[in-house]
Amino acid sequence: MAIGAAAVLCVGWYWSSQQAVAPHSATGALSAVLVDDDNDDIVAHDSVEKPAAMADATTYAAVRLREIKADPAIWNDVWMWRREFTLADTPQLRREVAGLARQVGADSFLAVLAQALASDDPLLRVEAARSIATLPDDRMVEGIQIGVAAPDAETRSEVMDIIEQVQPHLRAELLRAGLLAGPADVQQRAVELLSDRPSPEYFAVLIESLRVTAGEARQSVEQAIASVVGERLTDYEVANRWWAENHARFDGMMARLE
Repeated sequence: MAIGAAAVLCVGWYWSSQQAVAPHSATGALSAVLVDDDNDDIVAHDSVEKPAAMADATTYAAVRLREIKADPAIWNDVWMWRREFTLADTPQLRREVAGLARQVGADSFLAVLAQALASDDPLLRVEAARSIATLPDDRMVEGIQIGVAAPDAETRSEVMDIIEQVQPHLRAELLRAGLLAGPADVQQRAVELLSDRPSPEYFAVLIESLRVTAGEARQSVEQAIASVVGERLTDYEVANRWWAENHARFDGMMARLE
């Protein structure tokens, strides 16, 4: 794996700053972690030693939580959590790390979410995807953005299922996040959800999606807009202007008031 010069400099800065804040970790020493230039994955250095807390997966969470409570400052850094996930060398341990991160808080869970969703452990992928629903309302968009970027379609589908389960006032913004950040299958699913139960909020998202969709997803957006308002609107600027001039003619379920 090629490690660029920029990554080496980042590593040097990272460890010097970590040592200034915390000269030792719960395991006695912070080990080197490198960042892959191509995909920003966390890569454990060959010399990294497995933390003592990971000796037994069944006791890991309890042991590590005590260590975190004893020295919480270093665990406020998201890279500590990503390093922790990287050092977990069995599926059970990785599930335990993800579960502990979720227990500790939104920052730690979001720090490892992408790694968990990209895991080769299907159980962990499902658990991580469904756990997005446990995030606070103000962090849910972040979780959805990470979730819809998961490598496999099945996991992305699990993430999209969450949107139907959350409080209604959150759904339009989450569907917008899916449309803006997700691949074609996510965009297609978002369009279906936006057109199944039309509302002014959902319709505004459909119009916005004219800027970001292409191919079959774009065709679905145009068809959804036509089915909701009976107008063929295929250009974002034109559709946005039309909606600004005509939104008062529709009720909360997008039925015409005329």
